[in-house]
Amino acid sequence: MPITHQQKQQADTNQQVVAEDTASAVRALAGPGTGKSRTIGKRVHWLLAGGTSPSDISVISFTRATVRDLQRTVVDHCTNVGTGPQSNLVRISTMHSLALSALRQANLLSMFPAGPIILDEWEQENLFDNEFAQHQHCTPGRAKKIRTAYDAYWQTLQASHLSQVTQTEQAAFTSFYGQFTNFYSCILPGEVVRRCVNNINAGVLQTGQLGIGQLIVDEFQDLNACDQEFIRSIALTGATLWVAGDDDQSIYSFRHADSAGIQGFLSTYPAGASHTLTDCFRCTPAVMNEAEHLIAYNPSPPRIPKHLVSLYAAASPPVGGRVALWRFASGFAEARA
Repeated sequence: MPITHQQKQQADTNQQVVAEDTASAVRALAGPGTGKSRTIGKRVHWLLAGGTSPSDISVISFTRATVRDLQRTVVDHCTNVGTGPQSNLVRISTMHSLALSALRQANLLSMFPAGPIILDEWEQENLFDNEFAQHQHCTPGRAKKIRTAYDAYWQTLQASHLSQVTQTEQAAFTSFYGQFTNFYSCILPGEVVRRCVNNINAGVLQTGQLGIGQLIVDEFQDLNACDQEFIRSIALTGATLWVAGDDDQSIYSFRHADSAGIQGFLSTYPAGASHTLTDCFRCTPAVMNEAEHLIAYNPSPPRIPKHLVSLYAAASPPVGGRVALWRFASGFAEARA
């Protein structure tokens, strides 16, 4: 690899500074290829080496796939630096898994005949929507629209999303949802975290009982408003919050991801600190220049400005790279290519 040892050392030092920040809330802005996952691994190792119990550390990532990747990265790094056994005991999970654990610990899942599962996308469309359509005497398409309206309401905390659903449909959905989820011991993903937040606001669920002293959140830009409220409630119990992400990589708006959470992090947590990882191992200068030119058109204010540095520009030998633009006459031709 042309990236020099000195460049790697400097990038490693920068990551270490971010990983070892002692503020009560820390934001790590990490563009693509800047070592976000590795920095999370450094954070976990630093906490463990400093005497933090593995049971006090909770790491959240966005999907089950990213949880697996992150767990592998964290354990590999900690193993290399001497805290491997403890790192295997650190809980790394999805937001939904943590929320279910909170509800279970507070005995708020007792209405289910067994521990509920979270319905995946196929189950929502092929089981829930079809059964609700039969119950409501409507098309599966209309049943899906009603379900997704509730999903948006739960995840954004905005009741306006229910305006597209009639009062009759709302009553039917509430009745059917209670019967369906209890019969099958399941829950819709959008409602899991919302159920936690509602119980926290009602004083029924105490997040301090989760025993989280150090909360690390990956891909913070992909959290929706309800997720962010759940995280804030844990931080308010005294847990140290350390988040990583990049508002330019927020691509889950269709799942109600709200990049305002990472953009306004320091407003939500005034005593917090912010760092930006700028050393990019992944992209050559030509690729990075084109990407930054394109990202500048991002219409979602207030975008956090970044100044990534391609390590290949000063590598030995330097690598400029190139960008190729493909154009196709049809989607079929693009798929074949």
